[in-house]
Amino acid sequence: MRLAGAAGMGAGEVGGEMLVEALAALMPGVDWAPVAQSARRAESEGTLDSWIEAGALVNPLARLQAAGEEEMAAARGVVRILTLVGFFYVMHGFLMPDSPFLARLRARVDASGFALLIALLVPQMAKPSGVPHALVMCLSPEMAALAAWLEELIDEQIGAGQGLLSLPGTAEGGAETFMQTWIERLHDLAERARARRAGAVEASGS
Repeated sequence: MRLAGAAGMGAGEVGGEMLVEALAALMPGVDWAPVAQSARRAESEGTLDSWIEAGALVNPLARLQAAGEEEMAAARGVVRILTLVGFFYVMHGFLMPDSPFLARLRARVDASGFALLIALLVPQMAKPSGVPHALVMCLSPEMAALAAWLEELIDEQIGAGQGLLSLPGTAEGGAETFMQTWIERLHDLAERARARRAGAVEASGS
């Protein structure tokens, strides 16, 4: 909740120390005491925003270098699961078709309270500079537990014969039908947008 508040209102509204406490809960392997002290100092000096922008919260490469081989392998597995789930969660807002499987998966993400962090993994993993930060976050046992909880639902649905991309009311399921339905929705949206623009041009010229 503190991270969500900081993202929506700015870290200055939440406070540097509370923001560090929230990050410490997600990444317990980092020594946050000096970071919290630095955040308090920056807050008292009125420079908290620039302190955060300067990347003073954590050095992801140092944390990754300190991680063992097993930790890194586990973190990569957690990132893989959460990024996949995050992609489907985010794309639901871009007219992606819905399936019973995806609806259950979104409901579990919402119930977890970590929807914002899962969604943020998608753009992080899309750029090389974001990958170390994503891996550091997924070294956390809390994120590992979240990934296991979501994977449990995925395994349960697959075991029950529920396809991730199987759409209700279609004779044949699968990714091809799913993608075709999505493309048709996007084309329809584009056509309606063009029609509205054409109507607006005609109205302005009359």
